[in-house]
Amino acid sequence: GLVNHQIGSYNHFIDHLFPTITKQYNPISIRFQERKKKQKNKTKSESNKEEKEETNDDTDNKNDINSKLELFIGGAEKMEGTKNVGEKVDHSKYTYNVFINFDNPVLGEAEFRENTGKKSKMSPYIARMRNFTYSCPIYVDVIITTVIKRKDDLNGEPYHKHTHCINKVEFGSMPIMLKSKCCILSKKNYFDRNECKNDPGGYFIISGKEKVLVSQDECIVN
Repeated sequence: GLVNHQIGSYNHFIDHLFPTITKQYNPISIRFQERKKKQKNKTKSESNKEEKEETNDDTDNKNDINSKLELFIGGAEKMEGTKNVGEKVDHSKYTYNVFINFDNPVLGEAEFRENTGKKSKMSPYIARMRNFTYSCPIYVDVIITTVIKRKDDLNGEPYHKHTHCINKVEFGSMPIMLKSKCCILSKKNYFDRNECKNDPGGYFIISGKEKVLVSQDECIVN
């Protein structure tokens, strides 16, 4: 049909690309390093000199901050124009490390919540009539690993390592293309008299409005 390429492309995205996109920035690493506190038993000139050097090294030290927390996303090479995204990090230099991974992404059924708090299944007809977006929730497993090393032996084995998995955390929502594998209309035993049987699908319902992705074939200008 005229929309088979739309539905086929969407199904390919759900089966192959969606799991890869969810995991592409694994792991998200949070590293924490305590800084040495200033010694109290020092002469005034030595203290002023040390404070001046610390201010030049890091502007955060002027507020007498004794710790530093950094967040790094992904493990690939650093991209241009980004900060702490995809940067390679030597975690052996830090006392506290937390690694967050997203795994096992799944799509739930399309549903909406009534004013009473009750959840009901959503159909394309309901989305049109009530100005909803026809979408389904995304669930992922969040795996959190905590690693703590001794301050005097950062290159050695950690004395504390704990991994905790939080199952089925709602991560966001995915718009559903009508008549795709995620759509309720594609089920054999489902029938909705409010839907036209000749409707080929291949479009989305966003805030009650039907939206379609128009395919274009254009030449690249050199």
